Amino acid sequence: MPERHFDSILDKFRKKAVKPAETGPAEAAKAEKENETAFTEEENKRLEGYLLLAKEKERSGDQRGAYELYVKYKKEFIEIKIKSGKESAEAFPPEYLEALSEVFKGEKLDLMAMLKAEELTEEYFAKMYPTEQRGEDTARGLTSYRPSWWNGAVNKDMIGPDEETWGQAYERSMRTEAEQFKESVIFTESIQKPKYTNGTQQYGTAEGKDADKDPLLPIIQEVFGDKANRFKLSWDQITNELLPKVKEKIKDEFVNKHITVPDFEVILTPAIISNLQTTLNHPENSQTNTYEWTSTILLKQDGTDSGGYRLMVGYSGNGGAGYVNNAHRGSRWDGRGFRLSVVFEK
Repeated sequence: MPERHFDSILDKFRKKAVKPAETGPAEAAKAEKENETAFTEEENKRLEGYLLLAKEKERSGDQRGAYELYVKYKKEFIEIKIKSGKESAEAFPPEYLEALSEVFKGEKLDLMAMLKAEELTEEYFAKMYPTEQRGEDTARGLTSYRPSWWNGAVNKDMIGPDEETWGQAYERSMRTEAEQFKESVIFTESIQKPKYTNGTQQYGTAEGKDADKDPLLPIIQEVFGDKANRFKLSWDQITNELLPKVKEKIKDEFVNKHITVPDFEVILTPAIISNLQTTLNHPENSQTNTYEWTSTILLKQDGTDSGGYRLMVGYSGNGGAGYVNNAHRGSRWDGRGFRLSVVFEK
């Protein structure tokens, strides 16, 4: 059961007041960083009260009562987080959102915040990558549990000489990437990933039958040909060929709107962000069997690249939001798609 170690996680989800920027979103975020406000006093008291009462019940032996309070805490925490994310997105300079909307054809982009590396504690991973499917997650349509190999021993030829589990290797890789992004502003595609059957499916609906639902499909086909979609592409193909083209399209929109081109990158969505987004905002994406590439490099124990292996996430059959595995950057599995994120530096 969780204890009162949630302060840093709560801090991450505090509401921010951001003024419109004259020169770009980075300046807006920087100018208002000191003006962060917490959850409302009422929300803080209510959430902290749930945790305190749950601990009292746990100490008294009332495990069921404690569990029910933790479930209530998590439900309200998620609701507040979603509300906060919507408000923060509305506060982001509208001209930049309009430019992104032109490229992503009006698709809702979720505003996400990368957690700090020190916030990715064992407690955090236990909460967000649980060992077993939880009843309260099932009730809200979320599949989330660690795959069976999480506690299995790593391949030492890939990872290094020390005894280590795959879960530990995944966590180390996610923490390292979190440190690289620090607290960047990240907008992530919210698009529905489809149920995979033969690779002709399209992103945008669970059944994948409507090509018009994927706003990136015209760009994908511009780069890879008129038969291409989000499947059967290697990590290298997406990273080296597609991402520069998407970035170019976004830059063109900034120029067309006569606004300053900010510092930004287009990336595959990081594994930690995918888990957060699916858990908090889009449990429906935990229910389909499509894998997704991520930007996250599987690292060796010495912090170097494991020979080109990258994390992949999302497969409903082995954990949904909690699923993590790896594949080589050059491989082109039929059942693997992707979603993109646009990262603005603060």
